[in-house]
Amino acid sequence: MENNNLVTYENCLSQVDPLISHHSTGLGYSLLWNNDNRSPLIMAGIGTTGAMGQSTRNDRLDIGAVQYDEYPHEYITYTFPSYSQRNGLKWMSFPSLDRIWNPTTDDPDVAQVFFEPIIDEDILDQIAWKVLDDAAEDIHFVTGQGWQGDMYHNIIPQQGYKIQMAQGLQDPQNIAVPGLIPIVSQNPLSIKAASASKAVDIGNENWLGYFHETTVEAADAFEGIIDNLWSIQTQNWTMVREDMVPGSPWIYALQHGKDPVLSYGDMVIVKCFEDAQFYWNTAALEQIPLEKELPDHFDFEEKPDYIPFYVELDANDLPREIALYVDDVCKGAAVVNDSFVEIPGYIVDNPDPNAEVEIRALYESKAAVHLIPEFRVWNQTQGIYESKPIILNSKDYYYKLRLASSEEDSPVTPEPGLQVYPNPFNPSTTIKFSLPASGEIQLDIYNLKGQLVCNLAKGELMSGKHSIVWDGTDNQHKKVSSGLYYSKLSYQNTSFVKKMVMLK
Repeated sequence: MENNNLVTYENCLSQVDPLISHHSTGLGYSLLWNNDNRSPLIMAGIGTTGAMGQSTRNDRLDIGAVQYDEYPHEYITYTFPSYSQRNGLKWMSFPSLDRIWNPTTDDPDVAQVFFEPIIDEDILDQIAWKVLDDAAEDIHFVTGQGWQGDMYHNIIPQQGYKIQMAQGLQDPQNIAVPGLIPIVSQNPLSIKAASASKAVDIGNENWLGYFHETTVEAADAFEGIIDNLWSIQTQNWTMVREDMVPGSPWIYALQHGKDPVLSYGDMVIVKCFEDAQFYWNTAALEQIPLEKELPDHFDFEEKPDYIPFYVELDANDLPREIALYVDDVCKGAAVVNDSFVEIPGYIVDNPDPNAEVEIRALYESKAAVHLIPEFRVWNQTQGIYESKPIILNSKDYYYKLRLASSEEDSPVTPEPGLQVYPNPFNPSTTIKFSLPASGEIQLDIYNLKGQLVCNLAKGELMSGKHSIVWDGTDNQHKKVSSGLYYSKLSYQNTSFVKKMVMLK
């Protein structure tokens, strides 16, 4: 507010102490905002978007005329869906919070205070969250006992939440709050590879909040840490590695021809190979936010968790919608806008391995008919599509299918029989493989973090047996340390990976 001719004594009159303080630069004056007080003039005025320059600030100026900028802040509205919208489910985070106001007496960032406008059994069913490698926690209502759970849970921008609104809720609900805009460089995120609970079979879920103001591609958002991840999931899409090893290719469906993106306030669940800490990447190119188009023909119940079913379609005969059925009950559906589609499969609760699994498609030209196309199932171990039924398994973290009408739709990539001997080894080992046909190959070594250590071979090889020695050095010919490594052979658009252990 220094040297601002819009501010005078006459237009700053207040019935309470306006809490004017010296600016942090030592020049001029500012509004007080510290651990105990926030000036009543902050976000108390009415201005114009042009004056503020940012429409996201909801047109709420400070002291009626100008925007106070010592602490970047906004008056933000968080919206919760009615029950008719996706069964009242929303994965979200709360990036903008009043984090330095009265933290000891009436902390607005603890669950009891922040969620107070929606903590009503006719409005809210449950709020769930998970911190690092701990088990998931929640707030929920118990008849005769009231609201249960950690009401003093501290809400921070780094945390993600799954919100379930009450069944029958007719209208969306809002929480409007003043908040500080988080500075990405001051808010690191931590992730854990393994759960503290031995009951978890497939990796530890890290529930994260995306609080960078710019929408970016998910892979770019995780730049610097992406090689350490093997699963990235939001409410609308999932990216997984084909195999649960570093360097394995990512599987995901495009959204209207674009890679999946993250936007301000999204919640994302990641699984990683090892513990790490990182910051959201603020240097990534800005993208257009994408709103998921929801199917309207197939009826199913959306649940808080799902497993992705990736379906490869005939690009010359795309349906309008496609759905997953288990024992004749729809368990998820998707609108088709590309030849590779992800169906969220709401089957995570003790799937029956003997259940009958079907893929049904709805075509524009045959709107009254549910077609049940033939499909082939991806064999993750062999790297081929097979003509066999889907066997649901609680340890499967994705399924990949190809709709097919003939054997020609199911090309086979032969297994090259990748072998490593000796293993464990010191100082060198031999990697052997056999190619059924001539073709381009690439043989790389990765460390436990998924980082490339060295490239052993790349180019055209004849069919037959091959062997390549790795002497335990990296691309700079420096000896690597002892530990776990992976050899990855890429051949005919498929990857084959073997673990290797170097001993001292």
